Amino acid sequence: KTFTITKKTVTITASGTITKEYDGKQSLVLPAGVTLTIEGNPADLTVDPNALQYASENAGTGIKIELVPGKTCLTGAAAANYNVDPSELKGTIAPRKLIVTPKAETFEYGENDKITAALAREYTVSNNLEGEKAAKITGSMKLTTASGADVTVYNAGTYNVALGNLSLTGTSAGNYQLELASGTHWTISKKSVDPFNVTLEAEYGINGSELYAMLNTAKVTVDGKEVNLSTVYNVNVLDIEDAGKNKVSRTGTDAVNAGEYTVTNWTLTTLGKNYTFNKVPTLKINVKPHV
Repeated sequence: KTFTITKKTVTITASGTITKEYDGKQSLVLPAGVTLTIEGNPADLTVDPNALQYASENAGTGIKIELVPGKTCLTGAAAANYNVDPSELKGTIAPRKLIVTPKAETFEYGENDKITAALAREYTVSNNLEGEKAAKITGSMKLTTASGADVTVYNAGTYNVALGNLSLTGTSAGNYQLELASGTHWTISKKSVDPFNVTLEAEYGINGSELYAMLNTAKVTVDGKEVNLSTVYNVNVLDIEDAGKNKVSRTGTDAVNAGEYTVTNWTLTTLGKNYTFNKVPTLKINVKPHV
């Protein structure tokens, strides 16, 4: 009579979470401190992790761990007496972090096209794989304020660089995630421009209130463009002085004397703060004498 002794099937369990960062391979990489244990912990059996692999190379959770085709993961003197069941083993492949590092850049106010172009390309990416499994990135970074608000108008100042709408494309996109290197700032410096020198003409009989009203519609040339004085300077705080340095009343209703008046107390608006004038601008009002 013939007796048959069949192989015993044993399961394998892990002492901790099996996880690795996406590397484009199915190979099993045990984290430090994680070991594989055979059911019953037989002394004459050990597990060879190199004979195990992820069922998929792509990032995900709960991925089945299986035998590498053609290999057995059991080693030891009694290995031939056992079959292995790795069905209880599951692992995680975490998305590979791509570190986006913006390059150091400085700009001058008014270089909007240059800023836009730099946000689309002036950065490096580290930790990417090569070849077909490499991630492709599209989109642009963005500038934000210290409070995190998006910068939509590129005024002079220092801003944080954020990921913006940079995104991953291609068949491997799901295997990666973008991460911004911290601490990158871009500065938009003020633009140096020549000061304007303007003289306005007023008829005799004009009063103080009307004199100040002229500032609201006064035209000046800044950076080669004719603009309203009120877009560059806060006309509500400007002063008008006569030849003797006496301030004209903002609410005055009496006619002012004929002569030359000078605008002082120059205070820039938000737009005006984008410029550095080589010297203080000059704006005078000439009140014609009574004829």
